[in-house]
Amino acid sequence: MWLLDIPTRKDRIIDTATTDGTSSFDSLSWSADGKILAFVRTRGSNLRRQIAFFDTSSSRLEWVTDGRYESFTPVFSPDGKWLWFLSDRNFSLGNNSPWGDRNLGPAFPHRTGIYALALQKKTHFPFQPATELDDPEDHKDDDKKKDDKSKSEPKKPLPAVEWDGLATRLYKVPVAAADYRGLGATEEFLYTLETSEETGPLKSIHIDNNEHKTEIFAPKASDFHVTADGKKILVITSDPKKDAPDLFIAPTTAKKPDDLTGKTIDISEIRLRIDPVQEWNEEFLDAWRIHRDHYYDHALQGVDWLGIRKHFEPLLARAGDRSDLDDVLAQMVAEIGAMHSQIIPAKSTEKPATSLVASLGAHLVREKNGFRIDHIYQGDKDLPDQQSPLAAPGVDAQNGDIISAVNGQSTVNAPDLSVLLADQANKQVLLTLSRNGKEHKVIVKAVSASDERDLRTRDWEINRAEAVEKASKGAIGYLHLGGMTGEDMESFTREFYANIDKKGLVIDVRGNNGGNIDSWVLTQLMRRPWMFWARYGNAPSVNFQQAFQGPIAVVTDERTYSDGEAFAQGIEALHIAPVIGERTAGAGVWLSDGTRLMDMGSARTAENPYFDMQGRWLVENKGVKPDIEVENMPVATFNGQDRQLDAALDYLQKQMATHPLPALKPEPFEHPVSTGQ
Repeated sequence: MWLLDIPTRKDRIIDTATTDGTSSFDSLSWSADGKILAFVRTRGSNLRRQIAFFDTSSSRLEWVTDGRYESFTPVFSPDGKWLWFLSDRNFSLGNNSPWGDRNLGPAFPHRTGIYALALQKKTHFPFQPATELDDPEDHKDDDKKKDDKSKSEPKKPLPAVEWDGLATRLYKVPVAAADYRGLGATEEFLYTLETSEETGPLKSIHIDNNEHKTEIFAPKASDFHVTADGKKILVITSDPKKDAPDLFIAPTTAKKPDDLTGKTIDISEIRLRIDPVQEWNEEFLDAWRIHRDHYYDHALQGVDWLGIRKHFEPLLARAGDRSDLDDVLAQMVAEIGAMHSQIIPAKSTEKPATSLVASLGAHLVREKNGFRIDHIYQGDKDLPDQQSPLAAPGVDAQNGDIISAVNGQSTVNAPDLSVLLADQANKQVLLTLSRNGKEHKVIVKAVSASDERDLRTRDWEINRAEAVEKASKGAIGYLHLGGMTGEDMESFTREFYANIDKKGLVIDVRGNNGGNIDSWVLTQLMRRPWMFWARYGNAPSVNFQQAFQGPIAVVTDERTYSDGEAFAQGIEALHIAPVIGERTAGAGVWLSDGTRLMDMGSARTAENPYFDMQGRWLVENKGVKPDIEVENMPVATFNGQDRQLDAALDYLQKQMATHPLPALKPEPFEHPVSTGQ
């Protein structure tokens, strides 16, 4: 972190985060007089955020919170006597025991509390109730204080920070812990968002020694900012139906004014004059610098990076649109040979053409009298909201039906059904169906192109699960992880525990496009039973609760990518199961989303390589070699065969035959010998 002195134009380093294994700072906050900077970053191997002070006059750097708890979002009080901040120190168990369906472990919601550090030794905590030992002068009427401050008097300098014992002068603001986000402070109020979602209530907390009342300043806010003098607050609210957020500026009171006339800011009509060519040139240089400064190998694999810039930069003069820039950037970045550097295009402000495409969630075949429903994509039968439109409850449609009209328009001469479904995604559509020469009409809700892709994937998964079920006569379970994101963890939680009582399990990570949840999934798979409870008349139950007992097989292919590969590598390293299939993609150096370009495109660079515990290189440019190599040949795959899945089934069936699960049967009780009646 650098500090630039604007008058002298001299800069200096405040802190070097890389010494603690990190590279990012957040939550910068200045004291009212601009002498003390508070900032936040993680320190050490625990990766918990901590707060530091930097004194610009003495260049003193002091960490004022330690690594035991996460501390963040510091803000100074206007009078220079307090540092308010948020910290995750509340650990109240949200689930009461290890039992219960899909219990992945103890949960501790609502961790965040509001805390304060007294910057001087004899500062009275404003939330502390008055006692007979207090000086009455410390608790003068608030109105009197306001009157005194309104009198013209010379502005006094803020009191200096008393460093000795600073970290021990810690107080907790007497409000319940919650999911707080953001913090602002004035002389009379603290402001914070209470939400773990994108929007939530913005609350004001009265700073007083009586009831310290908490009120809702604005019911739905996504962000806010208090001005440096503490007199105004900017509030941002988001409405998914609007292209731009709503903003208003109001006085820092307990609640926002009922009438916001003259206080709102309309940014929907703001326009920027942008010279695309200049912007593309700047983004080209930014992407080049990002790889120069953040790539995991400072030598850039021996590539002449300056020479690469000189080679590709002249091509910008021929760029006709933003996609041409993406092409140039991709070619430039490819010169390094990294498997995990990526160019992500900027999102267009125009409505994408794909939004006009709608689908009925089925494979259709043209016939002379319309379109025949060849196959309705299967969804989870237990989740009605995830069904294909043609399989939704109450819709009388089935494979073999002919779609003869859409919204009253004949399908006979339509070049494709998508023409009649244009711009119908998430809208009701009237279909005329013909079955055995008889027509009937149904109303369905068409889905978007992306939703249809999800339906296709789910249909493929269900097809594999049914094949496993049939081949094993119900003994082996199946689940597919298409990625390693939060949504994929939700999918794993649904499917893994639905198969917990199977004798074997196939975990399919073919086509897995990565994420970061490998450790969560591996943790669940490492849990193995070591004992069981058995009471007469009751079925036995194991400990660890809901641990899978049987053998597991993991299936990979050449499209298993990124964190999907880390998962497969962990499966092998921890001896959880064999990996079956083909060598994975080889994208092993982790990256981040912190490399945005000015138009919110991204030039992600491979930043963090990983190694096994002996320091050996993993995954990058070589992938994960399966324990049992099996290739799915193209023609056989086209004809419906799946040799990789067959190999996984063969392995599991052999394991189940040679190492059957032991029966959970307790030995007889040992009764004491009776010597009398």
